[in-house]
Amino acid sequence: MDIKLFHSINDIDESDWILLQKEATPFFQYHWLHKLEQVGLLHFHNGWKPIFVTAWEDDVLVACLCLYEKKHSQGEFVWDYAWANVAQQIGVSYYPKLVGTQAFTASPGTAILIKSQEYSEVRNLLIDKAKSLLTERGYPSLHLLWWKADQEPPQGDFVEWTHQYFLWSNQNYGSMEDFLYKFKKNQRRNIQKELRTVQEAGIQFQILTEEDLTPEILEFIWDCYYITNEKFGPWGALYLSKEFFMSLGDGLVKGIRVFVAQLDGRNIAMSLLFEDNNCLYGRYWGTLEYHDCLHFVLCYYEPIRYCIQKGISSFDPGMGSPHKARRGFSSHHVSSYHYFTNPLMQQIMAKYIPQINEETDEEIQILNNRIPWKEK
Repeated sequence: MDIKLFHSINDIDESDWILLQKEATPFFQYHWLHKLEQVGLLHFHNGWKPIFVTAWEDDVLVACLCLYEKKHSQGEFVWDYAWANVAQQIGVSYYPKLVGTQAFTASPGTAILIKSQEYSEVRNLLIDKAKSLLTERGYPSLHLLWWKADQEPPQGDFVEWTHQYFLWSNQNYGSMEDFLYKFKKNQRRNIQKELRTVQEAGIQFQILTEEDLTPEILEFIWDCYYITNEKFGPWGALYLSKEFFMSLGDGLVKGIRVFVAQLDGRNIAMSLLFEDNNCLYGRYWGTLEYHDCLHFVLCYYEPIRYCIQKGISSFDPGMGSPHKARRGFSSHHVSSYHYFTNPLMQQIMAKYIPQINEETDEEIQILNNRIPWKEK
């Protein structure tokens, strides 16, 4: 088995990469990563320097660990700023760090891609190589984020930090009404009122795919994304650029689903989602004008309706917003794994992380108890 490092997706043939992305999330697609690099978002000037740790057998690419040299913690959605402060207080470096993740994406998706399960043991070879880079290049730490629960944890002296995320599960619903029937009467009425409020405003919906993304539509998507995120200032998720959105018009990135809200023939709001491997991923939303309840309908209820109609098994709406629980999204655990070369830093995290994880367990239980399902 040959281990090779690449610093650009362009250095790997698309035909080789496609063998790896079959079971991965849409955010490991070759053309998704290519476009992020092409417009300078995945670039060392932007604090995201790619390092693809690859495994080859007889000149065939069988696995890859997608790493980034990070100068900051933005766009990771793991919020490790407290640990960076601890490192500063004890006089050790925190950046640049090595991070294995889906760039700019808050969703479970292990950063190790493999051709097939027969190469699952290669994961540990790639992780060992990543740890060797800490010594070779002087990185203080390795962080493997958003690790999927159905995959074996990385071996070695990693500290596991658990986090909460939301997921809607399709219980073989035959219709939207079947889904709403699961709620207690009061909450069912609340959701029906939210749906009715948008309907009575005259707002209609259209679903577009990657084949429908004209320059005008892409300009509209960018305007919604920028205007909405810009309102939140430093707390917004304004990580992508207009150039990146405009590049999506060639149809090469697959699985794009744009839910567009229209009023009097005008496009007024959108939610940008991705569909792949029997899951729908909600990523970005934005609006050009305020309408009561539109966010709930465009970002939650219409995608749920779509999943029911298409038989899609799950819908990841994105992180945050505890009001998702009252609308049928359950909370789950997702793990990140952390390794520090500095023994004291490793000891501090290992000492305090159990208490932090217990608090996450409590948070998940509280959120799931808030889901107003009818009693069986």
